[in-house]
Amino acid sequence: MLEAGIVSLVMADAGVLAITTTGGFLVNLPKDEALPSWTHQTISDAGPYALRGEHGFVTRRLEINCFGNRRADAVSLAAAIDAVLSGYKGTLPDADSTVVYGCFRSDRMDAPFDEAGRTYRRMLEYEIQYADQ
Repeated sequence: MLEAGIVSLVMADAGVLAITTTGGFLVNLPKDEALPSWTHQTISDAGPYALRGEHGFVTRRLEINCFGNRRADAVSLAAAIDAVLSGYKGTLPDADSTVVYGCFRSDRMDAPFDEAGRTYRRMLEYEIQYADQ
């Protein structure tokens, strides 16, 4: 599964682990999660179909949200994750050994300070081309 492979790839990186030892949660952070941390969610998924039927090539837009108690923490974590994902191609370390043909950052944005949660957030968005299994 693509998401599990992305999480494993990111969390195995020494640069990311120097900033956080947790992360890769689907959509929301768990309550009272230690920061900095990160989440992911699928924004869109162009299916593996063409006029002649299924071809197995998929493009997914994946959003990564990096959170920190300080803006610098969210920015540093985002930079570390981007160093892993931007331009990545290869086989992911998931149970399906998902083959990624290319991972390209398509957007980066800073969200307004969250008063209620007292957190900062930087969003990264990627277009990932991979083989559907």
